[in-house]
Amino acid sequence: MKNLLKTLCFLALSLLISGCALASLPTSKKDTLNTELATISNFNTISEMTQIAFEWERSEDPKVAGYNLYRAKYGGKLQKIATINDRFSTHYIDTGLEPSTSYQYAMSTYDKDGAHSQMGSIYTIQTLPALSAVDFAQVITNLPLRAKIIWSPHEDLRVSSYVIERSKAGANNWSKIAEIKGRLSAEYIDSGLKPKESFDYRVRAKSSDGVLSEPSGAQNSTTKALPLPVTNLSASLDQPKKITLSWQAPAQDDIDHYVIYSSRSKFLPVTKLGSTKETSYEDYINANGSSRFYKVTAVDTSGLEGQKPSSSVEGATLSAPEQPYIIMSSYTNGGIDIAWNPVPRAQKYIIYKSSNLGNEAIEVNDTRYFDSNIQSSQKYEYKVSAIDEYGLESDKSKAAKVELQ
Repeated sequence: MKNLLKTLCFLALSLLISGCALASLPTSKKDTLNTELATISNFNTISEMTQIAFEWERSEDPKVAGYNLYRAKYGGKLQKIATINDRFSTHYIDTGLEPSTSYQYAMSTYDKDGAHSQMGSIYTIQTLPALSAVDFAQVITNLPLRAKIIWSPHEDLRVSSYVIERSKAGANNWSKIAEIKGRLSAEYIDSGLKPKESFDYRVRAKSSDGVLSEPSGAQNSTTKALPLPVTNLSASLDQPKKITLSWQAPAQDDIDHYVIYSSRSKFLPVTKLGSTKETSYEDYINANGSSRFYKVTAVDTSGLEGQKPSSSVEGATLSAPEQPYIIMSSYTNGGIDIAWNPVPRAQKYIIYKSSNLGNEAIEVNDTRYFDSNIQSSQKYEYKVSAIDEYGLESDKSKAAKVELQ
């Protein structure tokens, strides 16, 4: 216990001696006044909108290590804003200032220990006014998938570019979409937009040191809408080897042409078949009774194509006449008498005759035929097809067989 008390007393005494030693150290001369140092009472300035450049004559006092610069808004308290760490420096630029604002400045020198001289004269300096807004800006509307913004070049030679800002129409939520370099630039095209999309636009001039002017007045632009759909689309069902489409043009003046799409089934996607400047189209198909499904869109003079309709229109080529069937075939009066049913649309019939003696096609205009050109001990086979006014031929009937003994 006695040893512990001795140790504690020794530590306390050590701390007391250490504290006395620290208290006796000399204090720093930093931020103390040295009246023997030269002062800076004269300097030249050049003002910009957000910065002021300073120039002064360097001090010849060898005790001077550098310079302090103080600043305040007009009427405020001066605060040190910069330390120039070289007696031979004679220039400094104060940045990040506000346009059209009065500031007060003063300078002092300091020695190697940081002690400073008295402040020199206080100067009041004003930054230049901000850039004025662009005099004229206009938005060209109703363009296909784009908006065009034009403006008059700014007269201020400090302008180096223009910032284009955009907002959803009426939202007043602006964002930068482009920066156009060059004071004499005068247009920007906002491309990649959607049909009938509406935005507000405005323009700001930008100086070479990055200061923006007030925005021009907001102007709206709405892109061109897609062409209207065609109406009354119809497809024929009664034409041989082709399907004829017809429709009515949409009620707008700038339609350039139409695109025709087709599919073999209403459940399959359509593919482009062709285009035409007329309001009709003929799809030639080398098949009878073959159906197709169609959609037609309008394309305007700017290349915008209207939306495809949700449903398609069905058309079909004319089917062949119905297949005849033979109702009688018999040997009588030295010949073979055959007859068949009348077929709608049939203009004539072809009888296909075959035997061991060869094959023959006989064209008739009636539904009955007496074949006297026969020989005994022969087996004859007959089939009949119908031909319509377009030359379409039906399937052949089932064969009728007559055997002569």
